[in-house]
Amino acid sequence: MPAIRKYTQNQWLPEQELKQLQLAKLQTLLRHSRENVPYYRELFQEYGVGGSGEFSYEQFRRLPLLTKEVMRREQGRLQATNFRKQDLVRNSTSGSTGEPLVFYNDRESLKWRQAVVWRNQQWVHARYSDREARLWGAQLDISKAESLRGRLSAWAHQTMLLSTYDLSDETMRDYVVCLQAFKPRLLISYPSPLVTFAKFLERQNESLPSIQSIITSAEQLHDSQRDVIQRIFGPILYDRYGSREFGNIAHECDAHSGYHVNSERFFLEILDSDGEPVKPGETGELLITDLDNYGFPFIRYQIGDLAVPADRKCSCGRGLPLVERFEGRSFDMIHCPNGNRVAGTFWTIVMRKFNGVAQFQIEQDLLGHLIIRLRINTDWDKSNESSITERVKEKCGEDMKISYEYVDSIDLTASGKQRLVVSRL
Repeated sequence: MPAIRKYTQNQWLPEQELKQLQLAKLQTLLRHSRENVPYYRELFQEYGVGGSGEFSYEQFRRLPLLTKEVMRREQGRLQATNFRKQDLVRNSTSGSTGEPLVFYNDRESLKWRQAVVWRNQQWVHARYSDREARLWGAQLDISKAESLRGRLSAWAHQTMLLSTYDLSDETMRDYVVCLQAFKPRLLISYPSPLVTFAKFLERQNESLPSIQSIITSAEQLHDSQRDVIQRIFGPILYDRYGSREFGNIAHECDAHSGYHVNSERFFLEILDSDGEPVKPGETGELLITDLDNYGFPFIRYQIGDLAVPADRKCSCGRGLPLVERFEGRSFDMIHCPNGNRVAGTFWTIVMRKFNGVAQFQIEQDLLGHLIIRLRINTDWDKSNESSITERVKEKCGEDMKISYEYVDSIDLTASGKQRLVVSRL
């Protein structure tokens, strides 16, 4: 396939050549959007962008963010007028943290989207012909898999989808039998259900020797989860960052030194609260421009996640830029009375220090109040509460009040994801 051959070659280009390729694609997308997309035609005129036919980076940054609210309001005007209806494929987000968002992909862009998936899977030593199993929770994907077309596709492409909605011991026992018979080489899963499944395998003294590579996606992978998965499956785990809107955005390679951005597909901005690019090592809000979807352009899309740019090149030799890590949802950032903003990584570091925490969730219902929800085991010591409170107040200020709730389970979202940090502000 020409697309995968092109992407396989591109990854070894020098960083500067990749950047020039990316900027050329951005210029072409912006010209197309000005000429063919009613929403952007009006927006560019309003903000004085691209009047000369070229778009400087300074002009590009003048454009307001594309938010989910704007997309719902302007959906019809975001579709390019030079595309026929049959050239567009309807898609939607899962709605796990709110109302699902409907959008469209043009069919040509889907070819490049799939080509990036195949390139990234080469990095984890998975071949196109390998059998693939998914421990997955997105209802849209499950519904498609259960349809006649989905079953035929699964048979043709040698794939198996196992739902995460019910991970009882009985269900996981059935999954083990299915996977041992199917013998997949590649397993793709959300981190939280994979940890549950891995621990079940360990308790039952079961193994899945056919699995040679594991990709985690759709949730932030925390170090504690990585440790569990690799202890049980071995050092075959690779994490990726992607979304329903865009597919694979960034992916780990063998070096595990960060996430390579698929920069021929996307233009990423990581900005501080003033809208300025953050420095390497700093956390900022992530904006994404899709360089291939001409039928329904995403330009400066506020995806709602946080990221930390890296200040190094990867030892693998690829010219693709690196992101240090992705830190979860920006709207699930904890806002503190002392002015600090605290992302999910802090909470996982704190909780890992205490034995007996089987599962936790941090919920902020008021600016000055946190609920720490805990599912514990017999190693838990009630006196740990005072130590946790002390660490939290050091970070969030003495005015932060903390309540503890002990629960038998912590619910997953409707799409089977685990939210470690929930902000109600």
